[in-house]
Amino acid sequence: MMAPSIWTEDFFDDFMRDFPFYDDRDMKRMEKKLLLYLIQNRNRLVKKEELFKEVWQESYVGEGTLNVHIRKIREKIENNPSKPEHIITEYGKGYIFLLKER
Repeated sequence: MMAPSIWTEDFFDDFMRDFPFYDDRDMKRMEKKLLLYLIQNRNRLVKKEELFKEVWQESYVGEGTLNVHIRKIREKIENNPSKPEHIITEYGKGYIFLLKER
């Protein structure tokens, strides 16, 4: 379930400016929605089933779709997408968005 927060899209855009590798010029709507959900639920494991339910809602998607979206987000926010520092995979379970509080 989505954690209550002040994470609106405007706040999200301001926040993401601090990521030196972030480029939203070609970030797709679902990528942004997925990233926003992970940030709202930062520093905890978000199970794949939760992401399907909360991000895609009524649409049916499989793990392949989720994996592609995660890869594309990593390419936009990580210094080295093959060794992510922020979106960490818990294999077979889900993802953790790691963020040190400022």
